[in-house]
Amino acid sequence: MFRSLLIGLIFAFQIATYAEAPKRVGIIDIESTVLDPNDKESLLSLVRERIAATKLMTAVKADELESKLLQKNPLQKDSEKLMSDHENKKAEIEKQVADARNDYLSSRFDEAIAALQTAFSGLPEASLLLTPDMPSDILKMLAASYFFLGDEAKAKTYLSALLDLDSDALLDAEKYPPPLIEIFNSIKKEAREPLDTWTFESSQKEFKVSFLGFVQPVTEEAAKLTLHLPIKHSLFGAQNIVLSKEGFAPVIAPLSHLPKEVRFVSIEDRRRPTRGLFGPIVSGTPSAELKWFTNTFQLSIIFLGSAEKNADGIWFLKGQWLETPTSRTSAISESSHENISIAVDHLIDQMMLTLPTDKIQAEPIAETGSTSSMEIVEKKPFYKTWWFWTLAGVGVAGAGAGAYLFLKPESTLQFQMTKGN
Repeated sequence: MFRSLLIGLIFAFQIATYAEAPKRVGIIDIESTVLDPNDKESLLSLVRERIAATKLMTAVKADELESKLLQKNPLQKDSEKLMSDHENKKAEIEKQVADARNDYLSSRFDEAIAALQTAFSGLPEASLLLTPDMPSDILKMLAASYFFLGDEAKAKTYLSALLDLDSDALLDAEKYPPPLIEIFNSIKKEAREPLDTWTFESSQKEFKVSFLGFVQPVTEEAAKLTLHLPIKHSLFGAQNIVLSKEGFAPVIAPLSHLPKEVRFVSIEDRRRPTRGLFGPIVSGTPSAELKWFTNTFQLSIIFLGSAEKNADGIWFLKGQWLETPTSRTSAISESSHENISIAVDHLIDQMMLTLPTDKIQAEPIAETGSTSSMEIVEKKPFYKTWWFWTLAGVGVAGAGAGAYLFLKPESTLQFQMTKGN
C-alpha cells in the first residue's frame, strides 16, 4: 500500500512541476552605443546562458537565429548561372584553339584561321574567366597563319593588336618563323597610337578591371576613374571589359559601349535588420516588426535590453520582458558593475522576479499606480489542488491496514498512524 501511495504522490508532484512547458524566449539583440557586433554577440550569449541556467525558459540558440535571420540573395543564383555559362564557353573555346593549333602545325592555315576567328569572337561570352594566355595565343596564331598565306598586312594587324594588349609581348622563336619575329620587332619600334581614355564614376572602390584577361590600371582624380584602353581598335570593339569586386555581381560592358557610371550590385546574403527593435520600451507600443520574430521563432517571451559603459568602466545594463502575443511588458530591471558578467547575473536575477507566467491576466489591467505593466495571480501550492487530494484519496482507498489519514486541504498538512484490525 505504501508503495502505491508513494507512486501516486510522485506522479502528482511531477504533474505540478511539469504541467507548464518551459517558455521559449528570444534573446536576439540589444541596444548599445559602445559594443561592436562581436562584443554584442558575446554579451547576448552570456544572457542566453544565464537564462538557460534557470531551467524556466528555453532560449533560442544562436545558430538557429542566424540561419533564419540570414536572407538568401536571389541575385546570387543569377551570378552563379552567369559564371557557369562563362565556364562552359571557355571550355568550348579551349577546344577550338586546340583544333586550330593542330591545323596550324599541319599547315592547314585557312582552317586554322577559321577556327581561331570563331574562338576570338566567342571570347566575350567567357570574359569573366579569361587569362592573358588565351587571347594572346589566338592573336599570335592568326598573325602567323596570315603570314604563311602571304598576307603580311593582316599579320601586322593582329601583331599590333597584341601589342595594344601587352606591350611586353614576345614571339617564341621555337613556334614562329624568324621573318615574322622581325616584323613583330619592327612594329614594336614604331611610334604607336595612344590608347583611348575611358572616364567614369563608380558606386564602389577597390575593384579589379580586366580586358581580355589583362588587368588594367585605374587612376582616380576628383571622384572620376580613368582607364586607358584600345577602344577604337577594329578587332576589339565587341570584346568585353569586366569590373569585379568580392561580394558583388560582376559588371560587364562591351568596349564599344562603355558607361559613364558603374553601379555594383551586392550578391551577398542579407541579415534581417534587428537594430533599434530590441531596446527596453519605456512608453508606447512595441514595434510591429517584432511580430515576424515572434512567429518565425515561436516565441512566448522576448528579451529587450540595453548595455552602456561610462568613463569609469562601469557597465549599466537594462532588461525587460515582452510577452507575446499580448505585447505586455514587464517593469524594466537594471544592474551595474565593472564586470559585465556579474552585471548580467544581477540583471537576470532581478528579471526573474518579473517573469510572466500563464496566469497573467488576459484582459488589460486597470491603472493602479504600479510601475509594472503585469499582475501575476498567486498560484495554489500543489497540495491544495483538487487533483492532489483525488490521487491521495485513491491511495487511501486501496491501502487497508496502516492507511494514512490526511486532514482536509485547508488544514496544515499532517498525518497519523492507526492500528489495523
